[in-house]
Amino acid sequence: FTRKGRPRKASKTKQHQREAHFMKRLPRGHLLSERRPFDALPLPVPVQPFSKRTKHSQQQRPGGR
Repeated sequence: FTRKGRPRKASKTKQHQREAHFMKRLPRGHLLSERRPFDALPLPVPVQPFSKRTKHSQQQRPGGR
């Protein structure tokens, strides 16, 4: 508590960890084997020919610079 008697502000990490814990948990009645359908989906990998730095430097600015 502070000198004025008010409770100190808690860090946000504990609250976030608590929320993440419940997000990861399965609802009651679900089996672990039912959790697998997401593993079968291949994630599309975005293809970028240039990195962001080169893409930025290749843009032509109006004004001849």
